[in-house]
Amino acid sequence: MGIASMSGGIVGAVMNMIVENVVKTSGWRIGYKLLGVTMFIMMVGACAAFAWRTPDDVGSHPLGKAESTSVDTDTGTPAATARKTGTYRLIILFTALLCGTVGFSQALSPIANEYGLTDNGVSVFVSLSMIGIIVLKMVVGIGIDRLGVRKTSFVSTIALMAAFILLLLGRMNRLSMDAGAFMMGLPMSISMILIQAMVLHLFGKRDFVKIYSDISIALNLASNFSFTLIGWVATMTGRYVDTVFMGLIFSGLALAVVIWLYRTADREGYGWTA
Repeated sequence: MGIASMSGGIVGAVMNMIVENVVKTSGWRIGYKLLGVTMFIMMVGACAAFAWRTPDDVGSHPLGKAESTSVDTDTGTPAATARKTGTYRLIILFTALLCGTVGFSQALSPIANEYGLTDNGVSVFVSLSMIGIIVLKMVVGIGIDRLGVRKTSFVSTIALMAAFILLLLGRMNRLSMDAGAFMMGLPMSISMILIQAMVLHLFGKRDFVKIYSDISIALNLASNFSFTLIGWVATMTGRYVDTVFMGLIFSGLALAVVIWLYRTADREGYGWTA
């Protein structure tokens, strides 16, 4: 999952610098036309590829599809049962807090301007977050394989707190500012890779699709609302840098909630995978 989804970060890192130069030399209208044409070509190509060839053609299976008819479908918690538990409510809360930081990827450009970077410096600064998405998706995926879901949850959340601290130190140290921008790839990595693994770990395979569909509602609502919330905070304080404190608070609360989550899961008897 991490390897497959990192392509978005690759495209973002490359296109950000290309569009920045096109807008500067030819204007924003040409820049947006370039984005539109590029997206059209990529989407048509991807859709055509899946129309002509499916995962089954190469021996793979979509997520949730059994590899054989004899697979044990009882290895998990029914959705109706899961929805009544404290574990279910806490993973929704954890998801909402973590995804409340997704919007900071869009706040990096004004933050860089407030730190006094030039146009080229801003472009590089934002591209670092795209590169972070590429690398950190793989890191989170490897962490789940090597450390397990629980340890990766703790490490990822602590690392996100560190990312906001590094951004706050950016005015004094360019290296910490760039490191913070790179680590802003964590919110996307956690929301796309880790949350799915947590749901599978806690509730098993039986009704994974139903339970994750519930969680994904919180994921998308929090992710979209984060952009509005960051804008409100920046309007009230007059500086985008001040919104970084909000991200630090959200990630700190998420760490407390994930500790509470796994303690509740142990008490309620949930945890189907390592």
